[in-house]
Amino acid sequence: MALELERLARVKAAEGINGEARRAEQDVVRDCEDRGVLHSGIFCGRIADVHRERAKRIVDKYIELRRATLERAPEVTSEDDFRELLEAAFATIDGALRAIPEHLKRYGLQIPAETARQNDGLEAVDLKAPARREIEMLKREHALRVIQKEKEVHLPNSEAKDKRKVWVVHGRNLKARDAMFIFLRSIGLEPMEWGEALALTGKGTPYTGEVLDLAFAEAQVVVVLITGDELARLGTRFAYAGDPPAETDPTPQARPNVLFEAGMAFGKFPERTVLVHLGETRPFSDVAGRNVLYISNGIKERQALADRLRISGAAVTTENRADWHAAGDFDSANEPPDFPCSDPGPTPSPGPATSRQIPQPQPLPRLSEGARDLLIEAAQDKNGMIMSLPTMGGRIIQTNDRGFVESGDPRSEARWKGAVDELHRLSLIEDRGHKGEAFAVTEDGYRVADDLRQH
Repeated sequence: MALELERLARVKAAEGINGEARRAEQDVVRDCEDRGVLHSGIFCGRIADVHRERAKRIVDKYIELRRATLERAPEVTSEDDFRELLEAAFATIDGALRAIPEHLKRYGLQIPAETARQNDGLEAVDLKAPARREIEMLKREHALRVIQKEKEVHLPNSEAKDKRKVWVVHGRNLKARDAMFIFLRSIGLEPMEWGEALALTGKGTPYTGEVLDLAFAEAQVVVVLITGDELARLGTRFAYAGDPPAETDPTPQARPNVLFEAGMAFGKFPERTVLVHLGETRPFSDVAGRNVLYISNGIKERQALADRLRISGAAVTTENRADWHAAGDFDSANEPPDFPCSDPGPTPSPGPATSRQIPQPQPLPRLSEGARDLLIEAAQDKNGMIMSLPTMGGRIIQTNDRGFVESGDPRSEARWKGAVDELHRLSLIEDRGHKGEAFAVTEDGYRVADDLRQH
């Protein structure tokens, strides 16, 4: 529609300019008659100038109209549309130059055809070169504006909407998460829950990356809480003799989702991302030297975190307050990933772990039929999410674009809510919003779902 309106405006503009050129031509005729040079070279040159100027003004108007179109509707113009504009400009120039001999012929002046062609060719080059350059510049300006607009859309501002908000990326250690939330609130900040970030999308089952993008844009600082929730080591096939124990021995490591989200945060907010370690964890070299802190109940560590958050732009308030000195028990949250064993067995020999030390696959858990169906379906959801939402008409349980609860059937609602609770109790799904509404399939959940499909 925008381009059609532009073409109509072109026609109208060309008609106006052509009318002015006709009047200018009559003025030239009268002036040359009064001076007695009507059939001279002076007259020919002035008539040619009128029509060259006519072509130039029409082409300039075409470019002006295209620029206005791009301002109103930048998304409608393609490479083909710019090519059409260039062809229209060239056709206007060629038509104006071919008309010069015809106009002179009306006044009894005859220009040899070969001379006219040569003159047209030279003059066409003089007129077409600037037109091509102007249109090419317009196209490049438009492309740069589109790129800039995409950056403005996809990249968040250098500052968040609310400098008190802090987006906390964490793993399975909920004690550590709670301690961090309590501490952040004690210094005047508002830690963002997953459910709050989920609500920013306005969607029931958004892509996880979309949730993170909006959360990162909403929060002034991203705190990545690194806790050793799982044990990892390098495979013996790929271990070297000089590898440190952190590579060859089972060592506490952050959950993969925490490392992934930390990478996203550094990619988008390198100056507003703070890594906070609780306890000793497997190092990852890509963030060595970054904003890395260690947290505990010590005043020194708490002050260091508050200072780093303030430097990153968060509205930290510690003046005339003392509760932040003890708010949040980090030390009690610093626990090993495994439960202590009453009979640890023989002490493993030093050196790289062997295949005998690798835990054997666990048997499949006994699941109800509903829990089995729900887990298999959730593992096929593109976001691996199960939504369990209370409504006025009853609870909605949905995953992979499939609803499970039969409307108005309390027995069906009880069955599927029980399936969700069963999967959550077995750690096959995790509560992402901590409100019992948004659940994500865990690594164990995917493994069990794959095994269930094979059996």
